[in-house]
Amino acid sequence: MSLDPSQNSSTTSTAVHPPRNLPSPHQLPADGTQSPDPATMAPCLLTLPLELLLHISTYLDTPDCGSLRLSCKQIENALHITFARKNFTTRQHMLTEFSLQALLDISESRMGPFVKTLFIGTDLYSSDGLKHITHLHAHPNLHRGSAGAVRRSKFVAESSSQEALLNSGHDMELLTAALANLTPDVIGVCDSYYSVRFPGNPVLSPSYGATSLFRETCIPSRHKSGIEHAHFSSKCANKLLFAAARSKIAPKYLQFSFSQDGLIDFAFNIPKFLEKDLTRVLSGLDVLKLDLYGNIAVDTTRRCILPENDPSEEIYTYHLRRFLAHTSNIRSLCLDSPVSDDHHDHFLEWLAATPPASPPTITCSPDMAPPPPVAFPRLRHLDLGTLTVTDDELLAIVAKFKRTLKSLTLQKVLLVDDADEIYNRQNPPPNKWASFLQKLGRSGVRLENIFIKGAEQQNTGQIVATVSFTSNKQNVAKHQGPDTMKAIRAFADNAELHFVLPLAEEGEEHAAFLDEEDDDDDFLDYDEDIDFYDLDFEDFDDDMDDLFFAGHLAMTAPYPLHDHF
Repeated sequence: MSLDPSQNSSTTSTAVHPPRNLPSPHQLPADGTQSPDPATMAPCLLTLPLELLLHISTYLDTPDCGSLRLSCKQIENALHITFARKNFTTRQHMLTEFSLQALLDISESRMGPFVKTLFIGTDLYSSDGLKHITHLHAHPNLHRGSAGAVRRSKFVAESSSQEALLNSGHDMELLTAALANLTPDVIGVCDSYYSVRFPGNPVLSPSYGATSLFRETCIPSRHKSGIEHAHFSSKCANKLLFAAARSKIAPKYLQFSFSQDGLIDFAFNIPKFLEKDLTRVLSGLDVLKLDLYGNIAVDTTRRCILPENDPSEEIYTYHLRRFLAHTSNIRSLCLDSPVSDDHHDHFLEWLAATPPASPPTITCSPDMAPPPPVAFPRLRHLDLGTLTVTDDELLAIVAKFKRTLKSLTLQKVLLVDDADEIYNRQNPPPNKWASFLQKLGRSGVRLENIFIKGAEQQNTGQIVATVSFTSNKQNVAKHQGPDTMKAIRAFADNAELHFVLPLAEEGEEHAAFLDEEDDDDDFLDYDEDIDFYDLDFEDFDDDMDDLFFAGHLAMTAPYPLHDHF
């Protein structure tokens, strides 16, 4: 019997045909396993729906997403917009040559049009950082052997490079060139520990290049505290405003936010050679957010003015007042730590004053004339924080903008009672917050949003109290809607004082003066009453350095444009 299948058409062929596209034996790895063919990978990914491919890319970190984009040109084009929006919409660069050059390169690339928010970080690589590192124990071998010498040498080189960059003005040249290629909506200055005011946790957001330099040197940049930090932050603000004016950009949002100290008055100086260009930038702003140095009344900012028919007067906010006068079109104003009238600056009184119907007659040198009050005819949102003020002064500021104001935010505002009266349990101090809210409800203001947090009151004799506004004793009062004014009157009825220290009996000295040694421990404890972020700012740099050394550096989400609404 013949076994030839050709002789019987009904017989099924038993011949085994090798699969197509099977690699030859010499193409297989040494261990015999089959490796994927790179040529067949991209077509498989391209068969996925675009929506699914984009969703997969959201789970990848930046290096892995970069590898995916490099797999083929078609995938790179498909992911380009998503990748650019994720990594380039918000940028933070510091004043170093490496960081600013990277910003310039980005602005000249096809990623440039996606940059809409740009912050300048206040990272400073000074010798103080090298000195401070010797006190940390996280890296005991940092200064031992050749590896430690290399790290120190790298840091010293970067410190010298930054100092030369700042002193030569080349930093402003790079920044101006980069901004000329960009169209940002938001610009500002912040430190790497910037966070939304009084959060539960700080936000670590290192500037571009800071993480790599830290890995190479094990030494973080230093953010000096107090007046030194305020001076450097103010210089950064000067440089950004200069670059914005010269590059002719038109941002809508200007933000200066800091975790510690804010800006000194000279940060707002508008030189004559820059006044025309900078006025154009400031007049186009919609939102202005300023963190001011809490003790802005320093001798270096004192300026003498000659008010009409009044004796000469020294103020500490001359440049700030002129600066605000050029931002007349803003819709939202946030002032954090503005100088109180305790410094005899009368800034709050100036802010509440109504501009004169006609320009005042200047009988002295223009440089000696007091800046006129500002109107802000389009202001809809007012945000005041870390402020010491009387209830009448605060009401005057709010009532000034009653024709347009729709939203009010007050955070950590301390109302002071300047009445010369002794209070005790038999004669408790009046509730100034209840009084303020009652007057606000009758002022003619038509608010649609209100947010109050961390309200405090201080009376004669340093009697300090926190304030709750609801039946469950919460230190937060917030409401949004057309019935906001009705809610404000309800907050006034429910406002209750909670004294940090108990009131003394009649004829006794207030408890605040009985044990001065315990003042630091008992005077203000926000943890339970206010739920503020409990942070000792004197040790802030040390705490943040520990986070750097613990390896928790990571880029964070873009900064929110509005804190609450």
